[in-house]
Amino acid sequence: TAVKLTNTNITGFTPGTVHYVNAAVSDLKPPQTGPNQNWDYSSITTLSANKINLIPAPSFTTTAVADTNTTEVVINGSESIRASVVYDIDDNGLFIAGRIIPAEAYSEAPVSGNPKDSSYWLAQKYLLRQNLIIFPATSGSSWKSSTMHPLISENTVTVLGLKKAPSKVVVFTYTTDTVVGWGMLKIPTATGPSIPYSVLLVREHSVATDSFYLNGKPAPPFILNAFGASQNDTSTNNYKEIFYRAGTGAPLMTINYNYDNTWSTPGSVTYNADNVQSGIDVNGFDPDIFNIFPNPAMAGNINLHLMKMSDHLWHLTLGNALGQTVKTMKIEGTGNLEMQMDLSSCKTGLYFVRISDEYGNNIVSSRLEITR
Repeated sequence: TAVKLTNTNITGFTPGTVHYVNAAVSDLKPPQTGPNQNWDYSSITTLSANKINLIPAPSFTTTAVADTNTTEVVINGSESIRASVVYDIDDNGLFIAGRIIPAEAYSEAPVSGNPKDSSYWLAQKYLLRQNLIIFPATSGSSWKSSTMHPLISENTVTVLGLKKAPSKVVVFTYTTDTVVGWGMLKIPTATGPSIPYSVLLVREHSVATDSFYLNGKPAPPFILNAFGASQNDTSTNNYKEIFYRAGTGAPLMTINYNYDNTWSTPGSVTYNADNVQSGIDVNGFDPDIFNIFPNPAMAGNINLHLMKMSDHLWHLTLGNALGQTVKTMKIEGTGNLEMQMDLSSCKTGLYFVRISDEYGNNIVSSRLEITR
């Protein structure tokens, strides 16, 4: 049956680093919609690893976090400003709660040819609610968002007679999300195909239109033409497909179709690299990702190598053949980690090493034999 996403099995975003991977669209076939699908994208070609940093946004709520790496388009795709997207969660759903815009200035020389011309954006923030997931979400669910926010600046363009002229861009955004399928999804991991995850496939269409004001009045057409803009410009008209799973609000995979309303020509694809479990048997793991040596081991220390992409605290558990835990160890840090474990108190026999993430999900497990 279709997974149901609720406020009890979805967590909001937490401060820290979120890792994701860009993949090639050349060999990507758009997913089939409908019930009980089996989407296997575990063999798509990966291109580059990326990350975003989330920080607390206490000026919104105690659960809100801000992505400081984002921008907002302010003039018809030709000009943008830094604007931290704020994410939040409550009993009703997961949503974008607004943006935080620092004070910043940009040259308008590309428009006017005068290096002294500039736009100054005041420090500001705005609150809204653009729904990402409305609880409960399952097969047949859909939701909409309609938001409006102003962006305030001062503009100097001498040839247009503007000197620190108070300006405002008012952005109206309309978003529709519809669950169009459900089933199992596999994505790549560092060590091969992931386990199949129960997911919902959501189609999202987002449209943003902009209105421009100057000195408290609608901006005249000749000034807008100089910036390559017009009233009620469509700055965003985006189509994407998003795979959501239980456990986290971060999409497991997102396919962006840009302006393609037929959902047939992907423009980009990304997938999540955090807390994704490989489905390959331990004997198939790449030793550059996880390795124990020596194995078999004599009494004393063993060495462990782990490639860890998460900033969160993980745990290592050593268990015996009876299923009893004999040792535990915390795993902190990221990157290529080298660790040691003392086996002097362990008897000869077969043991199992298990590494789990901050949610208790199994990341990797392996056998270890102790001899004398």
